[in-house]
Amino acid sequence: MGQDTGALGKVSSQIVGVDILRFCAALMVMIYHLAFWSWHANGTAHKVIGSPYNYFDAAPYAWFGWIGVQIFFVISGLVIPITAATSTPSCFLRNRISRLFPTILICSTISFVLLSILGLQDFAKYVRALLILPYGPWLDGVYWTLTVEVVFYGLVWLQLLLFPNRTNALIIGIGLASSAYWLLFAFGAPQAIALEDTRHVQMLLLAHGCHFAIGGMIWLISSNGWKLDRGLLLMLFVLAGGINIATESDGNDAAPLSIWAVALAAIILSAMARRPVKWQGIARVIGLLTFPLYLLHNVFGALVMRLFLPNYPWLALAAGMMGSILLALLVLRFEPYVRSVLGYVLHVLFPSWHAPVLRPKMAD
Repeated sequence: MGQDTGALGKVSSQIVGVDILRFCAALMVMIYHLAFWSWHANGTAHKVIGSPYNYFDAAPYAWFGWIGVQIFFVISGLVIPITAATSTPSCFLRNRISRLFPTILICSTISFVLLSILGLQDFAKYVRALLILPYGPWLDGVYWTLTVEVVFYGLVWLQLLLFPNRTNALIIGIGLASSAYWLLFAFGAPQAIALEDTRHVQMLLLAHGCHFAIGGMIWLISSNGWKLDRGLLLMLFVLAGGINIATESDGNDAAPLSIWAVALAAIILSAMARRPVKWQGIARVIGLLTFPLYLLHNVFGALVMRLFLPNYPWLALAAGMMGSILLALLVLRFEPYVRSVLGYVLHVLFPSWHAPVLRPKMAD
């Protein structure tokens, strides 16, 4: 199955439906953390709030919000190959660093300051967040997903460096390895069961590689066309992803599986029917808002809730969510300037690094 990048280069890399879906996934994760997981003693929001309120009425609608993370992974599996298809290894690396690090720097600094004021943080965790170290403890629990994403980016970069134009083979390899793991798990293999939900399995992409591969197969089919082998591989990866979600659900899998299936259908439709729309600029901002919102809500949102709890629980939840969105918008406003400074520093240290533009724009 050869990789044809020609047709791909003729269309915009923006997929409007995916931008909207990405934001919806971030909202689900935020609701999960603030309205459900905030009661858990190990949760960041619990520690920030101090005396968390149990949102029993919201629990039936909030407990499955973690499915937003799996949706994020599918989206990354779709959009990263689109970026890689027209990139050199160095360009891809610069793009990923410029896209991730400025936002991580701003958001982790905000979270570190707020947590330090509450006496809940130490500098070592802040450094771990900045370095995106693969093993915790982290500044905030949400950072575990960043390292999984970075492993995927790293594999794509290595593929571009060593085996150009073979992104499809990488995607299929990741998907097959992850599917093999989940099929072994489903059939009761002791080794697979013993490794379930361990950090090593996550870092090897065995746990979530099937989701990246689903997005990658959607990219391959939408850009190169349908073939029987591609369709069969997509179905295999969807099966593995379904096993992963059912396992995470502890038997209550109807809601997360349904939402995940709807999200997959929306991603497929968006990838197949890419065309310019009048409000694609708004969709772009909404999509870019997702990253800072994801990194900030668990600390800042919980801190806002703390101001209203326990007397005004629903006002607290609404204020925590809205405050997180507004702060994410503020971060999005200043991120281009941080990125520009970062680009200048890297250009000084590494002259081959592109010099920053004088008028920074929002990253793709």
